[in-house]
Amino acid sequence: MKRFDRGKVYRARPGHRASFDKLRTSGVSQVGSRVLSYSSEAEEAVHLQFLIVGGVCLFSGLGMFLFPRKKRLAAAAKIRLRKQELAAGAPERYFEEGRSIDAYPLPPTDSRWRIKGAFLTVCGVALWLLEYFR
Repeated sequence: MKRFDRGKVYRARPGHRASFDKLRTSGVSQVGSRVLSYSSEAEEAVHLQFLIVGGVCLFSGLGMFLFPRKKRLAAAAKIRLRKQELAAGAPERYFEEGRSIDAYPLPPTDSRWRIKGAFLTVCGVALWLLEYFR
């Protein structure tokens, strides 16, 4: 006995066994061919995504790597301003915002910003190289 989709029970008659096997294998090969074929539009979208994400990583990483002091001071100014707003009675944007600002301070030196910038730059270059050599 064989059980198919809707719960019906089909019995294979003698001599009809081959037709069940043929039905099963033909469906699998058709599904397999559809899964393995990609459209050119999808490939172009992947190429474009590699270029965009690689560019964002590259240029933001270069900014962090070359100008870490500027980025760190700008972030510190934003945090200081937000702390003053919260002390003046402004509502929190998310749950326990004031506690999280105090609990997770910015790095005191520029070395971590440079390391993060170098990592982002390397990732951006790697994505562009993967796109170029595809």
